Amino acid sequence: MRSIKTVLSIIALILSLSLTSSAQTGPGGVGNMDGTDGQAENSLWLETTSLSFTNGDLVTTWADISGNENDLTKPDTDFTPIFKNDIDNPNAYPKAEFSKDNKHILLSHEF
Repeated sequence: MRSIKTVLSIIALILSLSLTSSAQTGPGGVGNMDGTDGQAENSLWLETTSLSFTNGDLVTTWADISGNENDLTKPDTDFTPIFKNDIDNPNAYPKAEFSKDNKHILLSHEF
């Protein structure tokens, strides 16, 4: 019985190592920073959980976490999205709320 547990443990270890060594780094495990290994290139990856604002703050800069430094900036505060982090958000994740008037944000780098 002990040998079966040992064999199953070894198989689980091998499978976990092979899965992590070929994993994608993009959102949902899709793509990577530069499109290597036959993966899609993630030019821009925005994630609200990476924002460190207080509820109600203006989101003037939103860092691109793809590794390509395509950060989004909004210098004009009249049209800046608002950071919302409250229990009423879907799945309790924070969000950047865009109204009808502030639905645009500028790239600091061109693609």
